[in-house]
Amino acid sequence: MRSVVNKLKLIAVAAALASSPAFGASLSYTGRIVDAQGLGVTDTVTIEVKFYTVATNGTAIAIAGTGGNTVTVTGVVLDDGAFMIAIPLSTADTELVFPSTTSTPYIEIRDATHAVTYPRQLFTTVPFAIKVPVDSSTIRFSTLGQ
Repeated sequence: MRSVVNKLKLIAVAAALASSPAFGASLSYTGRIVDAQGLGVTDTVTIEVKFYTVATNGTAIAIAGTGGNTVTVTGVVLDDGAFMIAIPLSTADTELVFPSTTSTPYIEIRDATHAVTYPRQLFTTVPFAIKVPVDSSTIRFSTLGQ
């Protein structure tokens, strides 16, 4: 792999943020893109996301909602290199990426604007949190949040 000008330091946090008929969950992902000197990059970029079951090699998990295996997030603002994106996944795609509470997929981030792909990172969740349906019938909350 050729030398990469930008290095990526990623901190991944997954959480089910939203539910709707259009997608099952939106996973929150944060990271920071820095240059060769370690300084945060300031730009607006397009980020491509793929999920894998292995740290290297292998085939990306197919994401039905994309017609392939890549989720594209456009207009991502880098503030001193830091970014946060919401990765929309259908319920079926969430099941493919997280088939069980013990599965730990890997996420691969590509800065499509600068054509730089960064090493995969382990994408962990709080066990069961990704699997709990919030649909107003399985789990109900009072106006007090109880």
